[in-house]
Amino acid sequence: LFNINTIKDILRVLSEDFRHLEIIHKSEPLLISKKPHSPTIIVDKIQPLQNKALLDYLSTRKLNLDYCRYYLKEVYYTVKDKKYFAVAFPADNAETWELRNPYFKAIVGSKGVSTFPGEPLNKQLVVFEGFSDFLSYLTLLQQPRLKSLVIVMNSASMVKNVLEFIQNEQIERTYLFLDNDPRGQAVAQTIQQETTSPVIDKASLYAGYDDLNDFLQAGGKLPSF
Repeated sequence: LFNINTIKDILRVLSEDFRHLEIIHKSEPLLISKKPHSPTIIVDKIQPLQNKALLDYLSTRKLNLDYCRYYLKEVYYTVKDKKYFAVAFPADNAETWELRNPYFKAIVGSKGVSTFPGEPLNKQLVVFEGFSDFLSYLTLLQQPRLKSLVIVMNSASMVKNVLEFIQNEQIERTYLFLDNDPRGQAVAQTIQQETTSPVIDKASLYAGYDDLNDFLQAGGKLPSF
């Protein structure tokens, strides 16, 4: 259990966790640009997902490839005159993509959430921390889409965007599928404390695993709701 009781504690945990990531994880996302003068990366093209190496990578994560083809693209980019490719997941703000391959994790554009509509008049929201969690959930349920509205945060720092969405869309109930770590718990508590409608933290369904994708890879099963 984590000793998180107040908003001050939540902000402290988020701050400490981000500092840890900066020091330890070399794959922590980099803010990059499509402009040719970018010192880090130049995006050459974005196209439908079909690269066998990328499909194999997604298969190792046990994700349904049909769902991946629907929600993801593949991007080809250049770094220091060398050519690479990665899976690309779009955010709502224009020309922003989350990039992933087995060795690289980055952002094209500015950080933002990804939202997906639910059925008409549905006022339930499901929140995921990353797109692999979202695709893992669809894979676990064997459903290509959800009846509820969906937000993929793409970063724990996007909690303000989630709160604004809940208010603006008059969400009646929110389900959280966040990481089982101090950062995920902190985000869950923030949303619960700052929201007047019911918020249900579903992380206990995959207790003992870092996130939904780890749970999926271990052969876990989830009920629908």
